[in-house]
Formats: sequence, C-alpha cells, structure tokens
Amino acid sequence: LGNREGNTISATNAMAPKDAKKSYDKAREARKKKKNEDAEKELAKAVELYPKYAAAWLEIGKINEEKGNVEQARTAYNKSIEADAKYVYPYEGLYRLAVRERNWDLVAQHTERILKLDPFDFPQAMFYNAVANLNLQKLEAAE
Repeated sequence: LGNREGNTISATNAMAPKDAKKSYDKAREARKKKKNEDAEKELAKAVELYPKYAAAWLEIGKINEEKGNVEQARTAYNKSIEADAKYVYPYEGLYRLAVRERNWDLVAQHTERILKLDPFDFPQAMFYNAVANLNLQKLEAAE
C-alpha cells in the first residue's frame, strides 16, 4: 500500500462534537437529495459549532465551487487545510480552481502537495502537475 503522509478522512471528524456531526450528516443527506441550500445551512451550523471541522469546510468549498463562487470556495478549502493540513481533498479543490484560472504556479504547488501526501490515490493530480509544469516550461518535471 505504500507510505502516505496524508489522509482521505480528516482526523478532525472524530473530534467534532455530537451536534456538529449531526449537522454535517444532515448536510450530506441534503446534498444527496440535491438540496444544497439546506446543506449549506447545516454545514454553517457544523463549522460554527466546531470551526476545525475540515470535512464540513470541504463540503462548503465544493458547494461554492459548483455555484461558481470561486473566492468563497477557495476560502473554505483553505479553512479545511487550516483545520487539518494532512487532509488531501481540499488541495484537490484548490488545484481545480487554479486550473480554471490557468494559474499554473498554484496548480503545480497544490498538486505537488497532494502527491507528497498521497502519491497513490490521485492520478489526476499527477496529470495536472505535469500539465502545470509543461506550461511553466519545467520540461523535466513535466516529463
């Protein structure tokens, strides 16, 4: 399985208070039913109750990314990272935003972090890292 520094499940999940977990679970159910407004309200409750809830911040980022609210998505992904720097998924959100903006420095930075945290489960990060390095004229790294 190899060594991984990062996690695909945030350690902050286990430390969340019961009420925050309940709001997070309600938000996930609402997302499944495509009720993003309800999900947003529940996620806001979850992070209010537990500001270090990395998984809840991640979901807030995803919702905002889907809505095209780039800055709100970026802020939420960064809050997720602040809560748990070894949680891989928020870096994925950040590089997706950077790809849209064609900010190859940021794409390279975020994909390198993902590949350092988990070099096995994120082949798309490897691809975008190569694309970023190609655009940055770092041909050896791109190859």
